[in-house]
Amino acid sequence: MQTDLTIVIPAKNEANMLPNLLQSLCEQDYEEMGAIRVIVADAGSTDDTVMTALSFRDRLLVEVMSGGLPSVGRNAGAQLATTRFSAVS
Repeated sequence: MQTDLTIVIPAKNEANMLPNLLQSLCEQDYEEMGAIRVIVADAGSTDDTVMTALSFRDRLLVEVMSGGLPSVGRNAGAQLATTRFSAVS
């Protein structure tokens, strides 16, 4: 199923905070939430940010890409969006 929305999350060393954000997405009452592409643009994290993001793949369409600090990662993620709307957190 193709949705109209892609969510881009720039991140660096966010292993502690990222689960709150991704869990919040999981809990949305939007019925197509599981089909929305969630791109985590990682800026070279040295903690478990990447593994934390990927641990949500059973509930969200999460992918991790190499990003940069924050505008670089945001823009790189937005360029990958093929949907009508992109949301950057």
